[in-house]
Amino acid sequence: MSKTDANNAGALLRAIAQIQAEFILSGQTRESFDPLLAKLLELTESEYGFIGEVLTDENGSPYLKTHALTNIAWNEETREFYDENAPNGLEFRNLNSLFGYCLKHARPVLSEDPENDSRRGGLPPGHPPLLKFAGLPIYQGSEMVGMIGLANRPGGYDQALVEFLQPFLTTCATLIVGFRTLSREREQERLRNEQERKTATIVNTAVDAIVTIDEDGRIETFNQGAEKMFGYTSAELVGANVNCLMPEPYHSDHNRHLQKYLDTGVSRIIGAGREVAALRKDGTVFPVDLSISEINLETRREFVGILRDISERKAAEEQLLEAKLAAEAASRAKSSFLATMSHEIRTPLNAILGMTELLDDTELNDEQTDYVRTLAVSGESLLQLISDFLDLSKIEASQLDITRTNFDLRELIGDTVAVLRPRAQDKGLKLESRISGQMPSFLLGDNNRIRQILLNLLGNAIKFTPAGQVTLEVVFGAADPKQQLPVVFRVSDQGVGIAAADHEQVFEKFFQAGDPAAANPGGTGLGLTICRELARRMGGDVVLEASAPGRGSVFSLTLPLPETNEIDIPAPAPELKETSGTQAIANETASEIRVLLAEDNEDNRKITQRLLEKMGLSVDYAENGETALELVKRTDYDAILMDLDMPVCDGVTATKLIREWERDRPGGPMPIIALTAHALKEYRQRAERAGVSDYITKPVRGQDLQQALLRRIDFRPAVLVVDDNYDARRLTGKMLERTRLYRVSTAASGAEGLDLLERRSFAAVIVDLEMPGMDGLETARRIRQKTGSQPPILALSGHAGSEYVASSRAAGCNAYLTKPADRKTLVDTVSRLISDAGRAPA
Repeated sequence: MSKTDANNAGALLRAIAQIQAEFILSGQTRESFDPLLAKLLELTESEYGFIGEVLTDENGSPYLKTHALTNIAWNEETREFYDENAPNGLEFRNLNSLFGYCLKHARPVLSEDPENDSRRGGLPPGHPPLLKFAGLPIYQGSEMVGMIGLANRPGGYDQALVEFLQPFLTTCATLIVGFRTLSREREQERLRNEQERKTATIVNTAVDAIVTIDEDGRIETFNQGAEKMFGYTSAELVGANVNCLMPEPYHSDHNRHLQKYLDTGVSRIIGAGREVAALRKDGTVFPVDLSISEINLETRREFVGILRDISERKAAEEQLLEAKLAAEAASRAKSSFLATMSHEIRTPLNAILGMTELLDDTELNDEQTDYVRTLAVSGESLLQLISDFLDLSKIEASQLDITRTNFDLRELIGDTVAVLRPRAQDKGLKLESRISGQMPSFLLGDNNRIRQILLNLLGNAIKFTPAGQVTLEVVFGAADPKQQLPVVFRVSDQGVGIAAADHEQVFEKFFQAGDPAAANPGGTGLGLTICRELARRMGGDVVLEASAPGRGSVFSLTLPLPETNEIDIPAPAPELKETSGTQAIANETASEIRVLLAEDNEDNRKITQRLLEKMGLSVDYAENGETALELVKRTDYDAILMDLDMPVCDGVTATKLIREWERDRPGGPMPIIALTAHALKEYRQRAERAGVSDYITKPVRGQDLQQALLRRIDFRPAVLVVDDNYDARRLTGKMLERTRLYRVSTAASGAEGLDLLERRSFAAVIVDLEMPGMDGLETARRIRQKTGSQPPILALSGHAGSEYVASSRAAGCNAYLTKPADRKTLVDTVSRLISDAGRAPA
């Protein structure tokens, strides 16, 4: 070893000893590394450098945090940065640099030309020149715990210098690990002290009462929260038995329970919370939540009780309970109201719309046609309003049913546009529909809900378009992640448009766009809300694509509707085969046909009775209208022959009384054939107004009598309609009778319906589910008990919901329709039920 090397080695050893001493004396803080760096720069004749600790981030990548760093700030900005951050250590995370290479590969980096070194990362503008560089890893065993960086040593850095510095690096490793350990211990101590201060602060400032007691039940600590809660000072209670805070019976039982726990270790409250009563200094008792924990010290045990005054909470709970009960009652009232509203409004509305439909089938002049159209539009508007409220209620209750069926897209679009075309024409608007040629004919989805949405969107477009055109376009949308091509129904108009600020609000409940002071075009503001919810329930959406005031609007409905190759078509109603009426009387049902003859003239009575008996019919007779009414009330006659001129009660009056009585009885009206010698028109009109079904002028001829009976006695399958509402059952009967396939009887209650079923047979029974007394479900059960599986039963109800369908099925009903049921659906359903039961019209 040369003298120079020996001197250097001696200097290094003295430096190490000095560094270790200074490090210990300095308190082993981060600043202790500054002398270490200064000595290192002196020994290596380097211009600047750093000593840092190697850490890893959350991703496992190494980075450097400096413990000592030469201040090489070159401007005001870097000086401020250094002064602010250097005391706590700077972090260097750029691994694409010379020192980063050392970090990443954990081996020395010596560079004689940093500017041209491929491992360089570059320097910021103004940085002092980096002419030479050495990055040396610091190891503690096999772990790289730190790194030193040196710069600009005259003559550069070589392996000899690296070997020379190994004792220094070893010392640095020891110091870094020591600093790390000491820092961790200091941090733990700081956290402990902080936690103790925090705990003390919490205990002293807690709103809750915190009380500690010893094994004898004596109070050891009593915080400020306890003082406020109980009214005692800490000085008053420390050393007292904690049972002074307890009302009876807890006061007397406490010491016994505490001793039992100390003896057995069995307790119901240690480690668990419970609600108990507490006693204030002024003698008031109040509820508290109490939790008790046990602290095991070296020679004894303590118990910590935390008490929270829950007086306000208990009062709030009582209020919440009352509010909950009130809310539940309100919810039940709402449900009851909606159900009642649905039934009570739909039932008469059923008659209004049904009768309007029947009336529209008759010959009307232009004025009458206008009246009927106005009535129909008003009725449909009311129905839509009811349906909107019910749909919204179902949506909120997640009870909205979506049914997927195969349907004809073009038929759906055509029918939808046809419904609204008269409304558009009334406003002078052009209503068009276009369907992409690539669109398949048959799709799978809920066509009724789709129609509902389109009717709303198109209806709005017509409503808000004073002039111009409304267009419905059906195209394919963009493929979704499942590579399905959704169908887009796009409704565009040339109407008033919607301001940009209202674009999202239009889908909110009860929102109506426009100037509140302007004329309101009508509506509840629920339509678009329901449309969007319906679309989303079907896996799609309704959006406002574009709109601006005065430039119209474009709404679109997008739905995933898979293509299908078939369509669900309801079975057609069976056709009625023609038969000979005379043969029907003579050969099939004559003996079962029962006729009442009301005639006061004995001769005329005998002649007419004979004619009837020759036809094979059973005949009862009455001498006046009063007797006839009594017989009618006891017997169901297939026809009544009523003389209009009789003493006591004439035929016109008797007919009126019978018709009035029939309104409150099950079954349809009996045919009443007027018999009279009066041939004038006004007499016939008077009789018809009274309710006669046919009219024969005396003298009565056998052929005329037979033809009249053939016209009035029905041999078609009989259908019984049971409904407490007169208009509803009359409408249902009319809908079936207009098909000429069935004869209809009606009953105003379940009991009357059962009575009719006992007196005659029926091919099918239609039962209204919501009837007073014996409702439709009970009626259906009793029918099944008496007649077995026949006849088939169709349930009609103003309620819409799967739970109602299930209840009707359980009661024995074969099918279920929601009011108002359109004529086609009603007739098709009855035909199918009778066909399935083997009772189709012959």
